[in-house]
Amino acid sequence: RFGKYLILTFDTSLNMCEAQFRTYLLEKSRVVRQAPFERNFHVFYQLCEGAPPEIRSALQLRRAEDHAYTKQHTEVAGVQDAEKFTRLRQALQAVDV
Repeated sequence: RFGKYLILTFDTSLNMCEAQFRTYLLEKSRVVRQAPFERNFHVFYQLCEGAPPEIRSALQLRRAEDHAYTKQHTEVAGVQDAEKFTRLRQALQAVDV
């Protein structure tokens, strides 16, 4: 019912200087059914589109349209999921995650 996300703050040398957890209410109706042109689980779309074959195989990952909660709206105009996934991986590697 509740979700959490982490806010990380870095200084100009890319050293982590602060971390905060935020709690938010998950709207159950938005998880199982989205409004037109809306998506949930954004990083999952990115993972489906941008993960290399070895990760897809290890996770038994299929296309977003093959999963029940993500098949309603798999594409959004102007959103490049594979590129976003690459940038996410680079950001995580930069902070040694």
